[in-house]
Amino acid sequence: MIEKILSIDFLISTLRLMTPLLFTAMAAVIGGKASVLCIAYESIMLCAAFGWCIASAFSGNLIIGMLIGIASGCIVALIFGYFVLYLNAPPLLAGLALNTLGSGMTVYVVYLMTGMKQDTSTLLSLKYPIINLPIIENIPIIGRLLSGP
Repeated sequence: MIEKILSIDFLISTLRLMTPLLFTAMAAVIGGKASVLCIAYESIMLCAAFGWCIASAFSGNLIIGMLIGIASGCIVALIFGYFVLYLNAPPLLAGLALNTLGSGMTVYVVYLMTGMKQDTSTLLSLKYPIINLPIIENIPIIGRLLSGP
């Protein structure tokens, strides 16, 4: 068991799955430095991923999926900004409401589209290609972590 946890494949999976959460954490740190209390990062991330998945499945294009995902996340951030800046809602409550809305909305729309609440595996969303970096992949441990398999 411990050999599997300390294996290079486990580290590769951890790095791959950690990246979106790390970017979200960096956004929260930047927001904290600017004295902006926003707990809607989860909803922004969730709606952006949902927008990408749906757009790439229906358009068949990775770039269109990426742009729709970015636009979806920006729309949620704009809604948060509107509630906090113009309606003077407490940021904590606005973020909590958006997190609840984002979690419920994505599950409901996925259920309407696929008939399943668990995942979007029946949608044929595209995957980004694996990029092999020839110079980096020859470095003993870091090469497999940073380059393609």
